[in-house]
Amino acid sequence: MVDHATREELVEKYRDPVHGVDVSRIEDVDVVWRNGPLDEALGPERQGFDVCLASHVIEHTPDLVGFVGGVLRTLVPGGWLSLAVPDLRYCFDLLRGPTRVGEVVDAHVRHASRHGIATFVDQRAYAVRKGGRIAWSAADGGTVELMESLADVESLLASRDDDDGEYVDAHVWRFTPASFELLVLELSALGMLDAHVESIHASVGCEFFVRIRAGSGLPATVEQIDAIRLALLERSVREVGAVWATVGA
Repeated sequence: MVDHATREELVEKYRDPVHGVDVSRIEDVDVVWRNGPLDEALGPERQGFDVCLASHVIEHTPDLVGFVGGVLRTLVPGGWLSLAVPDLRYCFDLLRGPTRVGEVVDAHVRHASRHGIATFVDQRAYAVRKGGRIAWSAADGGTVELMESLADVESLLASRDDDDGEYVDAHVWRFTPASFELLVLELSALGMLDAHVESIHASVGCEFFVRIRAGSGLPATVEQIDAIRLALLERSVREVGAVWATVGA
C-alpha cells in the first residue's frame, strides 16, 4: 500500500468524526510517497504489477499527468489502473466545476509537488454540504450550504507566512464521468499521456469507477478526435447542469 502518510498519521488525520471514517480499518502503509514520480518512489523491486487500485487518490495528486504516467510504468504489459473517483456533483466540490486540461498541463509543466494557493482558496470559498453531508448520492435530499465563509479564506491567506513547505492535502482536480474521460483523451492527444479510458461507469453514491490502460487508442484524424471531444464536452455540461436545481433545494 502506498500513501502520502504513515498509518499512524492517517489515523490521526481521520479520527475526527466529521470524516465518517472507521480508523481501525486503515491499513499499514508500505511506501510513504510525498514527492517525485511514483515508480521511482517504489523502486524496481516493487514493480511489475497487474493492477493498481487507487480509491479517491487522483483528485489529490498535484501532478495528475505524472501520477498516471508513473503508475502505468509500474504495470506489466496489459495491466491497468483502476480508479474510484469522487463525482463533483455529489460532494463538497459541487460549486467548483470540472477541471479543464489547461490546469493539468500547467501543473505538469511546473512539476508541481504541492498544491498552490488557488486550490486552497477555492476549496475554502466554495466547499459545500448538502443536508449536512460532505458527500451524498443523487437520491439524497437536503439544502446545499457553504461550509466556510470568506473570513476563513482571509485566515488562510494570513497563515501562509507560516508555510513550511510540507504537503497539505486538498482536492485540486474535480470530475464528472464525462469530464474525466475528456481529460484523458485530451492529454493523450497532446502527447502528455500514453493512455486511454477502457471503461467508465456511472456514479454509485458519490463516486464513479474508471479503468485506464496504456496506449492512447486515439482516432486517426484530428477531426475524429474533435468530434469525440465535443460530444464529451456536451455531456459534461449536461451532467453538471442537471444538479444545479439541487442548490438551495
